[in-house]
Amino acid sequence: MHLKCFLFHFFLLQVSQKYGLIYAITKLGLLFVYDLETAAAVYRNRISPDPIFLTAESSSTGGFYAINRRGQVLHATVNDATVVPFVSGQVCTSTLLDLFSFPDAYDTIFLTLFWHAVKQS
Repeated sequence: MHLKCFLFHFFLLQVSQKYGLIYAITKLGLLFVYDLETAAAVYRNRISPDPIFLTAESSSTGGFYAINRRGQVLHATVNDATVVPFVSGQVCTSTLLDLFSFPDAYDTIFLTLFWHAVKQS
């Protein structure tokens, strides 16, 4: 499932200056997260079974708020504790990790790629 499958659906965009991410939220309650600089897909998931009709930036957390048809207020943001291992397993762009400013990010990615290469040889 990719965002281009939903081009004719209504969707909302929020940009996280804190993490350098674009959040694309469809009316159907699907969340697509992309790296702002490279447009690499980082994450996707359903965040609401009900239609989303309004979003607003949450600059203090680097995420966003959304309101669905039932009136539920949803808050989504990046989990700082798990983002480095997750990104290293999904996309391997130094730009994205520079934006996160995690000191151990490069070591984590290097070790992940190293052991992956060792297992394949």
